[in-house]
Amino acid sequence: MLKKLTLFAVVLLGICSKSPAAQVSVGQIGLLGGQFGYQQFLVYNLTGSGCASATTFPYVCDSVNFTNWSVEVDYNDSNGVAQTPSFNSGLLIAPGNDPTSSPQAVLPYDITNTCPPCDAVVTRVVFQASLNPASFQIFDPGSSSYSTFFAQSPFSFTYTPSLDYQSGNPSADFTDLLAGNAVAPPPSGGSVPEPASFSLMIAGALAMSIRRIFAR
Repeated sequence: MLKKLTLFAVVLLGICSKSPAAQVSVGQIGLLGGQFGYQQFLVYNLTGSGCASATTFPYVCDSVNFTNWSVEVDYNDSNGVAQTPSFNSGLLIAPGNDPTSSPQAVLPYDITNTCPPCDAVVTRVVFQASLNPASFQIFDPGSSSYSTFFAQSPFSFTYTPSLDYQSGNPSADFTDLLAGNAVAPPPSGGSVPEPASFSLMIAGALAMSIRRIFAR
């Protein structure tokens, strides 16, 4: 009996010690060139669908709006000289959006044989937005399970185009748009254990109590 109860406590300890996901994918972000002499910076909100198909980063199962978004696009001219960044902002990017009809940013892109060098070589993009709601269900491929994720909101994501795209080949470059988990600062005068740490304390105390009971 003692062995069974101790084994139960050890299993519980292992379950409780699993750390929550640090980042989740809320969509795709990137550049699409060759659009009638322009390149588009696009943000796809992919929350609310296909979350169980996640393979690398957890996907969001609930529909989440991106609100009060802003974007800064840093780029060089064809001579490699940094230009004044391009800025844009908006109120809403809803789940299932088609950004190609209303891109988050547009810059020149020479689709003739003179690219490279391109008219505008994007070097960095900073995207910021609030998430509404900021807590939602996710599917974590690492544990093959669903859980609630508490996201940092507003959040910021920095995207750097691949060197291939910057050189003019290929004409599209996209990556996961990632949001991090919320980390609340401890109250003044002390600290509060994080959920995982608190669970570890409970499991450890349980194992010790079981041993004491049977030691009597």
